[in-house]
Amino acid sequence: FNFWLDRRMLTDYERQFGDAMRIFHYEADVWESLAPVPWPSSPGVIQSGTSWKTEPLLKSWSQADDIRLPDPEDENIYTNLYRDKKRFPETSILFNMPGVWTLLDNIRSFENLFLDIYDQPTELKRLLTRYSDVMAAITRRACQIGIDVFYLQDDISSTNGLLMSPQLLQ
Repeated sequence: FNFWLDRRMLTDYERQFGDAMRIFHYEADVWESLAPVPWPSSPGVIQSGTSWKTEPLLKSWSQADDIRLPDPEDENIYTNLYRDKKRFPETSILFNMPGVWTLLDNIRSFENLFLDIYDQPTELKRLLTRYSDVMAAITRRACQIGIDVFYLQDDISSTNGLLMSPQLLQ
């Protein structure tokens, strides 16, 4: 089971039962291995357990080629995966990575991305391709190391429905 919706709850449970409480306390048969990928991110603040961006890192599309993406050959990206496979050899390992929409929100903001879909489609596609290529290389490497499940997480909706129409999302 997943506590992503309330990281504060997860922290409380981990304090009470230990960091592997899902395995040892609740007998879960899947361990969520988070990849510490150094993706670029806008400056922000954390309020009430939620991270809010205060300004976009990518303020102008003329800066897009200057956005430095992580090197998928960096061994530090896979340290948690190696550790988790060793620590839980009889448990399925779920490799967790944010999706490209979430990563672009981290540097551009949803508001700007919605406008970019219409106003800057060529530039947006180029940046999406750069991110996707890195994500694919990281995923291939994780599969080679040996994962059981790949979980690509992205916010595509809110409590009131999709963030955009299904046609635009496709």
